[in-house]
Amino acid sequence: MSTDAAVEKIRAADKARQGLKEEAADLHFDLGNNAFQKRDFETAIFHYQKTVQLRPSDAYAHHNLGIILIIMSPIPTGPFIITGNI
Repeated sequence: MSTDAAVEKIRAADKARQGLKEEAADLHFDLGNNAFQKRDFETAIFHYQKTVQLRPSDAYAHHNLGIILIIMSPIPTGPFIITGNI
């Protein structure tokens, strides 16, 4: 096999791998959305984190993770003590 042919095979394999990575990110995002709608937040977190690992620039996955963290965070109850400048 010539060098050019080998390089082309590598490029084709890299392109295919990237396509699979994007497809996996899409599937994890969809599974996260399904879990979110069912209020299964632990599963949703898992899938959104996988989405972010595969596609770090996915703003929607980051956003949805943030929403879940807000939903799951305990609501503070009083009395409150405020210190410092407001």
